[in-house]
Amino acid sequence: MGAACVFARESEDGRAGTWRVEAQRSDGSRSGAMAVLVEDSSAGSSTLVYGGEHGLRLTWTEGEGVEVAEPYLLLAPSAVLE
Repeated sequence: MGAACVFARESEDGRAGTWRVEAQRSDGSRSGAMAVLVEDSSAGSSTLVYGGEHGLRLTWTEGEGVEVAEPYLLLAPSAVLE
């Protein structure tokens, strides 16, 4: 699935809530992150979320100025909201 934004629940850095996930391109612009269902040997089915040349940018929707960079996300399918 590809979308302008993928919303996911994420809490590894201690900030539980909803994050907007976008692909970061090499020219500095952002685009929709991509997601695909994959088989994970330890978790069964997972959703692999990936982005542009510079990975992903996660923006916390419940506060201002909180942004995290990740190369990819491997999430439970139920964590992907859109």
